[in-house]
Amino acid sequence: MALLAPPPVGTALERAITRNLLWDAQLHPSLPGAGNSLCEMRMRQLRCVSRLLLALKQTEAGVPRSYVTSQAEGLPDQSNAQADARTCLYTTRTHTCDLSTADIGQRVKISGWVQFQRFNRFLVLRDAYGEVQVSVDESDVVEDLPLESVLEVEGRVERRPAGQSNLGMKSGEVEVLAESVSVLSAPQSPPAFPLHDKAKVPNEKVRMEHRYLDIRRPDMQEVLRRRSEVNHALRRFLVEERGFVEVETPTMFLRTPGGAREFLVPSSNLPGRFYALTQSPQQFKQLLMVGGVDRYFQFARCYRDESTRQDRQVEFTQLDLEMSFPSKEGVMKLVEDLLESAIPEHVKPPFPRMKYEDAFEQYGTDKPDTRFESRIQDFSDQVRNCSLKALKERFIGGGEAAVARGLVFKRGTGYILPLDSLEKENTSVAFLSVRSPGAWKGILGRHVDADTKTHWTKTLGLMDGDLLLISVGDRSQVLKTLGRLRLEVAEAVDRARPSVPPLRDGSKKHFLWLTDFPLFERTEGGAWSSVHHPFTAPLEEDAERLFCDPGSVRAAHWDLVLNGEEVAGGSLRIHSGQVQKRVLEEILKEDPLQLKHLLEALDSGCPPHGGIALGMDRLYACLLSRSSIRDVIAFPKSATGRDPMSGAPAPLNVGADVSTVNGAIPVMDAVEIKADEWISELRLEKKIRDCKQTRIPTESLSVYANWQEAFCLPSIPPTLPVDVLEETTGGEERMDWVEVCL
Repeated sequence: MALLAPPPVGTALERAITRNLLWDAQLHPSLPGAGNSLCEMRMRQLRCVSRLLLALKQTEAGVPRSYVTSQAEGLPDQSNAQADARTCLYTTRTHTCDLSTADIGQRVKISGWVQFQRFNRFLVLRDAYGEVQVSVDESDVVEDLPLESVLEVEGRVERRPAGQSNLGMKSGEVEVLAESVSVLSAPQSPPAFPLHDKAKVPNEKVRMEHRYLDIRRPDMQEVLRRRSEVNHALRRFLVEERGFVEVETPTMFLRTPGGAREFLVPSSNLPGRFYALTQSPQQFKQLLMVGGVDRYFQFARCYRDESTRQDRQVEFTQLDLEMSFPSKEGVMKLVEDLLESAIPEHVKPPFPRMKYEDAFEQYGTDKPDTRFESRIQDFSDQVRNCSLKALKERFIGGGEAAVARGLVFKRGTGYILPLDSLEKENTSVAFLSVRSPGAWKGILGRHVDADTKTHWTKTLGLMDGDLLLISVGDRSQVLKTLGRLRLEVAEAVDRARPSVPPLRDGSKKHFLWLTDFPLFERTEGGAWSSVHHPFTAPLEEDAERLFCDPGSVRAAHWDLVLNGEEVAGGSLRIHSGQVQKRVLEEILKEDPLQLKHLLEALDSGCPPHGGIALGMDRLYACLLSRSSIRDVIAFPKSATGRDPMSGAPAPLNVGADVSTVNGAIPVMDAVEIKADEWISELRLEKKIRDCKQTRIPTESLSVYANWQEAFCLPSIPPTLPVDVLEETTGGEERMDWVEVCL
């Protein structure tokens, strides 16, 4: 078998690539037909790799990157050959459907789905890499063949006849003249929706019910492949360029104090005992730092039993990072370098920074969208000198607690939005639409005098077409309301003017670091809770006030915001077991015994450590300009947390006896209530009512309390004046039970 001589190579890497490619080519016997197309493919791949190595040398020698890129990108034939060689290994095909004029004359075997069919003579075959026209002889094989049938085609690549090229297809200049066609699979019914027409994409419900079909669409293919490419680039940078170690940590663990509600997993080996699916690998990554791993990362699956939204799922993926001996600046720089290495087209570090208080004051939120202006302004002067009596009295009568804030929207917004509906939906906000001089609309336009109009026009720079919003009252409520309206008005303006560059332009990627968050906040009941999580360290300059004035302490925490979405959150951690124990006991009023393992680890000699977690689903939704993270996840859950495709979550077994589920041990005529809330509620209710007494593990009393109202169960006094029974559950382990009479 004659092989073309490879280009001269010198480095060990080049020699290894050459040796492997030549050996791989010689392992494959020649295909029937003209020449050995696979070997030719291998040699094109070899030449492409050699040129890329040359480009790498030129880069190291100082040749401009744009020149090197153009040289590499100027090799379409080699690139196609390289892709074919990679994606056809270990398969029965020799090429993908991504064919071009470079393949003319070659004999190929391709496989894919039938996308179009015309006159039983022409097919368009589609695979994961492209689409190509196949010309077949009229035969029974393709007659009335359903769309989305899976075919294997052998034939020769030829140029299309003159005048029949399709410039709308990447392979539009060529076609495959089929010599044999095999039907590998035919659908039993038409697809639930067209897969090739972007104008006929069905609603989300239909797409999620048939997600396996939705994934075939080019748009979803692009999302999943782009996600894979970026994940690979992130992993390569961390391992090869920054020395991080990828460690997989458990997803079944103990419940974590505070935070979101957790999913519970019952143990069949230990009846009445439960794992909690991890909200994040937070404790494990801190334990890895105690263990001396120094630099850790993983793409972690996380679970939170919360209501879903466009930017939230009950299960999600985050890129988790942790380092020993870090600084805040160091972690921020790491993330900027990491993102720049993987998505350089979107990232231009350093990212701007903003303090939490400034963000809340100017944008009414802790995740500001900085793609457009219209910041919240102090309107105290305007309201104090306003002729609208009700507004003025509300401001002055509110005393020091009252504030006056406002927003001004430019670009003709006042002509676009319906003021009547805005005023009805937002009664705490006064609106003004500036029309031609003297023609002001809205409640402010109707009730302010000429002097007020002159004063506002001068101090606010109001012009024809502007929209003004003013709110007076409690500072927190006013800022949150205006922050919400800022986004709603911008979205409404973008919908009303599709031909004008949008305010919230998805092609713009505005990264922003948010710092100086409060460490604690009050709950509705007046207790302290962590703003982020209980392991966050205070800023060094605030640490002395940690236990005497926790409300004034700022956190050594930072968030990364992209286009108004929080895509990452990180902090320095408390690395003293004694300090962590006091935070849990004295401030958060949590039982430190739940974290005994962590506290002991922190007191065993723990280095200062910190890190960050990037929410990959939100990040990809922003980068790919998708409105919902469900559009960047292969198999997402719906807004209610369900999987419309499979019907999950579902009752474990409709016919199961509740008393024997998960190792429950029937005792007399009692039923044991455990924390498996997913058991069929109707059967459980009947079982409870048919019993005279119920035994409850003491660790499940909180679950019992949740079920009390639903099933009209008797309440348990706070002092628990009931008999506590001890029962052996196997080995030396014992469990406490509380007996409740029904």
